[in-house]
Amino acid sequence: SFGKMVEDIDTLSEAVATHASTCAKKLRKQKAFATSIMVFIHTNNFREDLPQYWKNIVIKLPVPTSDTLEIVHYALQGLRSIFMQGYQYKKAGVIITEIVSSAQLGLFDTVDREKREKLMQAIDKVNGEHRQLVKLAVQGNGRDWKLKQEQLSQRYTTDINEILTINCK
Repeated sequence: SFGKMVEDIDTLSEAVATHASTCAKKLRKQKAFATSIMVFIHTNNFREDLPQYWKNIVIKLPVPTSDTLEIVHYALQGLRSIFMQGYQYKKAGVIITEIVSSAQLGLFDTVDREKREKLMQAIDKVNGEHRQLVKLAVQGNGRDWKLKQEQLSQRYTTDINEILTINCK
């Protein structure tokens, strides 16, 4: 969900690319590969005063992959095919719909898989667990679309900096 309504494909592309990148990183962490992805966009169905549109597309990848560059490429291709001008979008996302534990290369695959794997490992090493120091240009850096989180609960069980402190006297 976006913090504010989004109308242009550039902002949607930024969000979809960021989500696709996150999916790819999680796949690599699990030592898994995607064989297909789903991209979706939605308007706000609670705003009955606005025109409504929702669409998704499933893209079958030519070769199972966990490569950020490929997953983002196909996710953006899917977004371009379902995007309709003139709507105010509230949600966009990427879902990995088929995950496999091993990848069989395609006969006509032109990507240097070894080189790409080393690149992804280097990026993951630089970025670490949570940071996004190295990312694709299409992911942007403004993130105007990011979900508002003013009312976010503290994460007592998952963030060491938010553990409760109890003073007993």
